[in-house]
Order: sequence, then C-alpha cells, then structure tokens
Amino acid sequence: NKLESIDNKLAYILSSDDLFSSLVASVAPQKTLPAQAMDVLKRFEELKASRMFVFNTIPDTTYSFLGEKSGSLIVSDKRFINDDLNLLVRLNLLTHEIDKHKTNIYTITRSASNLVSKINT
Repeated sequence: NKLESIDNKLAYILSSDDLFSSLVASVAPQKTLPAQAMDVLKRFEELKASRMFVFNTIPDTTYSFLGEKSGSLIVSDKRFINDDLNLLVRLNLLTHEIDKHKTNIYTITRSASNLVSKINT
C-alpha cells in the first residue's frame, strides 16, 4: 500500500505540470489536482504567506493569510474547499492544526512552494 500511496501522490503532483497533465488525465483522471487546490497554493506564494487561518463566521467562512502581505482567499467552489484542503494535507503540501480557539490553521510546506515555483516558470 505504500507504493500505491507514492503512486497517488506522484500522479496528483504531476497533474499540475503542463508537460504531464494530459498524460495523468488520460491514465488516471481521478488523480488530477483540482484547480481550486492549486489556487490555494498559488495564493500562499503570491502573498509570501506561511499560514492560512480559517475563521468560521456567519454567514460565511473567511480564509486569511499570514505572511509578507495580508490577504484572503476567494473560494470559487465552496462545496469542495474542505475536500481540496484535505487533499493538500494528504499530499503533504500543507500541514493542518487546530488551535485552542478551534481555528483551523494550514501551513504551506517547502514541497508546495517548490511545486508552485516550478509551475509558474
């Protein structure tokens, strides 16, 4: 199962690369990294942010970044944002913790930063 896990992670990561995306889409279409998930990683990089705080407020949830620049995340499909964040955590592109106030905090990993840099070049 460890080999399958590596295979899955590799497919997700390669799906975001222009060179390999069509290959992954044809071989394993269920293993493509959703655009919204990539948007989260790109936003971390745009703001040079290390963390994203998720504040559940009424009527909406706010995604605020802590970094060189302040900013927030505009979610294109609210139904799947939690799924996308969980996927990024499973792929070790983000880490997740919950603080004493029950605020979800996501931290970008070096691997995620490198991935976004390679995609943007």
